[in-house]
Amino acid sequence: MDLATEVKTRILADDTVIPLNDFAQLYMGNILRATVASLGHSGEKIYLKVENQRLDLYADGTSVPIKDRFKRDLVESTVKGALSSLKGIVWFDKVIIISSG
Repeated sequence: MDLATEVKTRILADDTVIPLNDFAQLYMGNILRATVASLGHSGEKIYLKVENQRLDLYADGTSVPIKDRFKRDLVESTVKGALSSLKGIVWFDKVIIISSG
């Protein structure tokens, strides 16, 4: 199985699509899946939106609640750290990451 061709990840920063190579797609997708699994959920399609001090996470259309402030901060800082390494990315007002596969 070639995961790089099966996992598709898109990032939108302030509604602008950020192009990702196969490695970055797989890496960001795995971060999202590991986050969802760590919170006791699973899914093929993961959706994360960070906007205005709010973090929304969904797995296959079902909300994955992150009630604990520590967990929320850890997820947000992990995503921001991973995104900071991508060319052309600086933190925007709104970031959406969608991964499927």
